[in-house]
Amino acid sequence: MQSINPLANIEQCTFGNTSYKALLHNNAHHPKEIEKTVTDFSSIAFAPKHSIQPVSIVLEKDFDMEKISKWLEAFLNDNSKNILRIKGVLSINGMKHKIILQSVGNQFQVYQGAEWDDEARINRLVFIGTGLDKNEILNTLNTISPLLPKQ
Repeated sequence: MQSINPLANIEQCTFGNTSYKALLHNNAHHPKEIEKTVTDFSSIAFAPKHSIQPVSIVLEKDFDMEKISKWLEAFLNDNSKNILRIKGVLSINGMKHKIILQSVGNQFQVYQGAEWDDEARINRLVFIGTGLDKNEILNTLNTISPLLPKQ
């Protein structure tokens, strides 16, 4: 399973017996954990029988909060049948903190993350779903703000 998600915790069990705490209380939904785990999953290969795929996007330049929120609502509405999850760390114009994004289905939440230190303010987004087209996602993002993919 590490080939599907190298950051996943593996819990040893016998015939399905394991501690519910290990499964349910791992804080994977917590903004600080999301901030640490948003990474480039583009090299992960799913088994051929699965049509679920990750698309990782790393962009320079700050987003405008209102524009990215409207874009995200429209994107999730337009892709409601094929988006399972989105995780991201966003750089928002005028904000000194990272914005942590997570979505399940067509619902999303944003949280205030850590302050941007001396690091480059770079947006990192991971989309998980079916039939995703990275170039199409980039093109729609560029309609709200000309952004440059991080090389």
